[in-house]
Parts: sequence; C-alpha cells; structure tokens
Amino acid sequence: MFAVQQFTGIAFYSQALYFLGIIGLPTALTFQLALGGFGVAMLGNIGSWFVMNYIGRRTLLLTGIVLNAFCLMSVGIAGCFTTTAAMYYIGYVMNFAQLFYSPTVGAVSWTISAEVSSVKARAKTQSLAIVTNALVSWAMNFIAPYLINTDQANLGGKAAFVWMALSFLSLLWAWLEVPELRNRTFGELDDMFAQKTPTRHFGKAIIEPSPSFPEA
Repeated sequence: MFAVQQFTGIAFYSQALYFLGIIGLPTALTFQLALGGFGVAMLGNIGSWFVMNYIGRRTLLLTGIVLNAFCLMSVGIAGCFTTTAAMYYIGYVMNFAQLFYSPTVGAVSWTISAEVSSVKARAKTQSLAIVTNALVSWAMNFIAPYLINTDQANLGGKAAFVWMALSFLSLLWAWLEVPELRNRTFGELDDMFAQKTPTRHFGKAIIEPSPSFPEA
C-alpha cells in the first residue's frame, strides 16, 4: 500500500527545489513555490480528515492516483520543451501537485493500511508496511536525482513519465486489490475476507454472520 505513495510521484515532487534550480528558475521563486507547496500539503492532509468519511477510502485513493498520473504526464510533456513558459509550468505543478496528492494518496494510504489488516496481525502488518515504505522511498529518492541530473540520464521534466507509468500500474493494482473500508467494522472486514468477497465489492457487500461468531 505504501509503495503506491512512492509510485505516484512523491519522490519526484520532493526533488522540486533541486530540479527547479537546475532548469533555471530564479532561486527566490523556487523557494516561494516550495513554501507554497508545503502549505498546500498541510491543508490537504487536514482536509482528508473530513473528506475520507464521505467519499470513501478506495474512491479517494483511485481518484488521487488518476489526478497525480495526469499531473505527472503534463510535467513530462512540458519537459519536452525548453521555453520559459514550460519551465514555470513545471515549477508550479511540481509544488502544487500536493493539492492532489496530500488529501488522497498521501493520507488515505495510512488509513487503508491500518484498517485492512487483520486485528490479530495488525502490529506485524503495520511494521512490515512501514519497512516497505522506507525501502521503496529510499529506492525512489536514490533514483530520482540520477534521472534528473544533467551529467546522468538528463531527462529533466521528462523524468515525470517514469512516475506516470508507475502511477498507472498502481491504479490497476488498487482497482483490483484495494477494498472500500468506509463504514465497516473490523469484524465485518474479517468476515468478508474469510468469505472471499471480491475486494472491488466490499463497499456494497451484504455481510452474512460468520459461523465462528453466532448471533445471540
């Protein structure tokens, strides 16, 4: 689940200050954009507290992946040009894409990871998930500068196409595997997994009492 956070471009966005300096944006503007991006990220996270219970975890995740994929696509296309307008576009999108990332993929991944795991195995599941997040984050942040640097791959803005492709792979996986958890108790979720309910149908599934938990 946490790998989706990295695959939808957060490692690329985190290189914004460095990358925008390379492509030639003024230092003062780069710093201002970064501050604005941090502010948007904070507001997005706060907004997710309220939105998540109305829209649902699965819907919010899928929407966030799609929005980030198109942001990355637009940055990649802009990176094919060397005009001043293209550079400014990349600068603004890389920082303000947090508007789409933070309240969706950035926030909901933690909630899904906590809620989808079995109650008995939750501590182990969360530990494994966080370690996976750290490893994938390290790999993405290690690779990103090599893709951007002028003395390495020198992809510039076109590096966004790499994360765009990973975003679409994440979208396919999430659509197939991530269930809707809104308004479900942990007992209901365990029952649905035990009954092998397709994850795509969790949101509308009617729960039959588990034989191991007879009705009073």
